[in-house]
Amino acid sequence: MTHPALETAIAACQTLAEAARQLGAGDPIEAIEHLDCDPAAITDYAGKLKTTLAELDKAIDQQLDAIAQLEADSGGEGTESAIEEAKKELAELQQDRTELDKLAMQIAEIGEQLEKLVVNTAAQISQLAGQATPAATDVLDGSSWIDLSEAENTVITTVAEIIRLAGAFQQQVDGLREQFAALIQDEASAEAQQGPQGGGGTESGQQTPDSSGPSTGDAPD
Repeated sequence: MTHPALETAIAACQTLAEAARQLGAGDPIEAIEHLDCDPAAITDYAGKLKTTLAELDKAIDQQLDAIAQLEADSGGEGTESAIEEAKKELAELQQDRTELDKLAMQIAEIGEQLEKLVVNTAAQISQLAGQATPAATDVLDGSSWIDLSEAENTVITTVAEIIRLAGAFQQQVDGLREQFAALIQDEASAEAQQGPQGGGGTESGQQTPDSSGPSTGDAPD
């Protein structure tokens, strides 16, 4: 699905693209349509991580309540051992939450950067296309705009600049996508090293959520 800002840029380039085709120049619309950017997919992934954070918060509260109950019922070495184990599990949950919160913020920031990038680039393209529309209209009409060759040159140079912008945009998008993939890979590697922890019971009888968040298979390409 094309980002709304890019759809606006495509609409702004209609006359310019038609004139460019007449002159045998590049196609600005084709360049825009080939752009691959979906900030919403990354933002949605960050949202799934935040859902897992909420589940961890609930588990931490339950673990705190369980520890308080164990301490209130303290009586013997068995209870002391249970308290110690419960506190250890609490520390693990809190560490998981800290790491997942950091990951969610980093991924959300990438989504925000992508959104800003696509909106700004589309605005630049729309502005360029708008400025060149009078020249493109003259080329299509065959009328004189100071000098028709100047109108043709305006169309050609504007199209070249739009194609350059599109290429630079995609490079930046690919760079941000690589950052996202690296974060997901780091999280998956850390989870593999820790071994399966999610869904296990604690000494206090509480169930802990899967702190790894969405699986890497849920991650946008």
